[in-house]
Amino acid sequence: MTGRKGTSILQSRSGVVRLRSLVPVTRRQFTGAAALASASTLVMSPAGPALSATTVKYHGWQGYDNAIDANEFLQQNDATLSTTYINSNEEIIATALAGGIGVMDLVTPVHLYVPLYTKAGLLEPLDADKIPNLKGVFPELSSPPGLVIDGQLYAVPFTWGSIPLMWNAEVIKEPPTSWWDLFNPEYKGKTAAVQDLNGLMINFAYTATGTKTPARLSQEELDETIALLIRFKKEQALTISPSYGDLAAMFASGDVIIAPGWEPMSVWAGPDAPELKWDIPKEGTVSFVDCYGIITNAPNRELNHKILNHVLSPEAQVLTAELNATAVTVAAAVPMLSDGVREIYPYDDIGSYFERAGGLTEMYPLEPDGEYVTYDDVVAAWERFLRA
Repeated sequence: MTGRKGTSILQSRSGVVRLRSLVPVTRRQFTGAAALASASTLVMSPAGPALSATTVKYHGWQGYDNAIDANEFLQQNDATLSTTYINSNEEIIATALAGGIGVMDLVTPVHLYVPLYTKAGLLEPLDADKIPNLKGVFPELSSPPGLVIDGQLYAVPFTWGSIPLMWNAEVIKEPPTSWWDLFNPEYKGKTAAVQDLNGLMINFAYTATGTKTPARLSQEELDETIALLIRFKKEQALTISPSYGDLAAMFASGDVIIAPGWEPMSVWAGPDAPELKWDIPKEGTVSFVDCYGIITNAPNRELNHKILNHVLSPEAQVLTAELNATAVTVAAAVPMLSDGVREIYPYDDIGSYFERAGGLTEMYPLEPDGEYVTYDDVVAAWERFLRA
């Protein structure tokens, strides 16, 4: 798939740019005209809210909250939004368990974390009848694994994407087809990766072991994956980048010509950057659906359902996509997108897209079963890679 080189659409109303990183499982990192915010959670509250207004507490990815106020939804519903921006899905868990139950309203987990949240009792079961815009979601995205548990819906799909192989098409004329292409001698010192646990562990597990189930690894397969990651880091990579935004800048400067990327990077690199192309390697890649959910015992349950329905409106979906170069989940939003944003994603064949990726990425086992390594094992191995 080819990324457009036209005008950047990064600027949001708050002057921030949506980036993506992982510490150790962070999904995003944001920067703007000011310096990069600290790794700690950012807390922002609306200035001078009316005393009569209902305050909704949002705890999620920065950039996704813009959808809530599309078409002045908050004003029309006499509400204000108090935002706490996260760096990882784990921050939602920590905050909810540290007194957030009964206080927090909305969260934005990735699909593979929803069963974990539900097991911990953190997510409110949703009333699908109060979210009629769910009917407009693409069939391929309407019920990712884990969103419906024991027949009950716990989150709604908001956006989606993957971490494919990306390259500078002005330098690399023959499209690469495998993650092994990262190890070509001519790319030594001209490749990089982001410090993204799932983005690297999954993709390098595909490569190192040949597995078709990269979230189900034996200890031997995990060790092989880490060994390949360390080899890449020490022998091939220019750097391990803190975020996908930084990696986009390295593509723009020409310092990096091939790397595991994220589709929006083709826009983030800017209008003067080299042409960036990307594709899913033959081994497969990480793919995901980011969601909206309601915390258990949220104080504004009815309004929260109304917000979930609103963020699935075509207008809210388009606003988010245009600000962040991300994908929409609502079919009616696609014709409303600008050409550059619409061309980033294969809306005409979403099913094949996920099939080629190897299916939506799963969470590692949370408990030992005697066969596969657990999530804790993977995090420990990841830390070993970072120290190498």
